[in-house]
Amino acid sequence: MIKVSKRHSKKKWKVPIGGKLTSPVSANNKIFVASKDEHTLYALDVNNGKTIWKYITDGRIDSPPTIVRAQKTEDGRQNSL
Repeated sequence: MIKVSKRHSKKKWKVPIGGKLTSPVSANNKIFVASKDEHTLYALDVNNGKTIWKYITDGRIDSPPTIVRAQKTEDGRQNSL
């Protein structure tokens, strides 16, 4: 479960992502988090928590996502994660 709160106010949104999660990382108005045992990396919209994309890997993800370069490509996608 991911919960994002506005500073000093009520919860802004929450997303029911199952399993043990890595620490979330934020860049370019997205939150990146991995579900360790489900082998899935998620990109969530920071404003509403909707899943922008998810990627299922061939193995367990034990570490939080790492942002190498927080740049957008011409189509608006994250190009280095």
